[in-house]
Amino acid sequence: MDINNLKVFCDIAENVSFTETAQKHFISQSAVTKQIRKLEDFYRSTFFYRNSGVTTLTEAGSIFYPYAKELVRLNDLAYDEIQMQNSQKSPVLTVGASFTIGEYSLPNLVIELKKQHPNVQINLKIGNTPTIIKKLEHNEIDIALVESEFDQKNFSVFNFEKDIIVPVCSNKNDLSKLEKVTVNDLYKEQMIVRESGSGMRTAIDNHLNQYEFLEKSKVMELGSIQAIKSAIEADLGISFLPKISIQKELKLDTLKIINVEELNISRDFWCVQKPTRFKKRIVIEFLNLLKQSS
Repeated sequence: MDINNLKVFCDIAENVSFTETAQKHFISQSAVTKQIRKLEDFYRSTFFYRNSGVTTLTEAGSIFYPYAKELVRLNDLAYDEIQMQNSQKSPVLTVGASFTIGEYSLPNLVIELKKQHPNVQINLKIGNTPTIIKKLEHNEIDIALVESEFDQKNFSVFNFEKDIIVPVCSNKNDLSKLEKVTVNDLYKEQMIVRESGSGMRTAIDNHLNQYEFLEKSKVMELGSIQAIKSAIEADLGISFLPKISIQKELKLDTLKIINVEELNISRDFWCVQKPTRFKKRIVIEFLNLLKQSS
């Protein structure tokens, strides 16, 4: 079986167009049709309906698609691994990470991996958890590192880090001078938070619901941790932030952790993979590094 036939089939299944697939592979549309017919003859089935210029997968085509996709992936993986063994190609690792992990946790892991494998090419894709999980499903990334809840079925998952979220104020705020602070002391403050739906906001909401905290407080929403930190430093309010995101500001004494004894907010950082028997060697190396650091 010609692997190129499988690649053409997958492209048509994803683009639903013989014409676009022909253009992508720099061949004629009739050549694309011949390749599909070879596959259909081999499997003794029809994979596409073509009615009035509209192409759709048949039931057999829908069944065949994930197998074809995996065969293409394994072929590409085998080729790349052999070329790396022959020193003709550098290993490539593509990691998808949600925002907090990508900005504050992942850089140290990348540095360590580069020390062990100086020639590795690392591609980072940053986004929210649903976006990153979708990229993993579509084989656009090798590994997903995410911080929000998601449907874990059909994935191989392990927790690699515990993220501690702490209440934070500026060094000018009176709360920074108190040894002990209660939740009631926070109600009068302007609360600065991430937008609804973000992983960090969800973790905070889940914990603070028992206090009806956000309902009683004045709330300002900002779209990034950096924007929130800048607003707090300007003494525009207080917030809850991942402890790993404020290490520099704590050293510079521009931000202070508010000592609220009854609050203990944390969430898990997850490493997510599609279960497969065969993995890139560089993926295995990265996973070992991730487990060692946890």
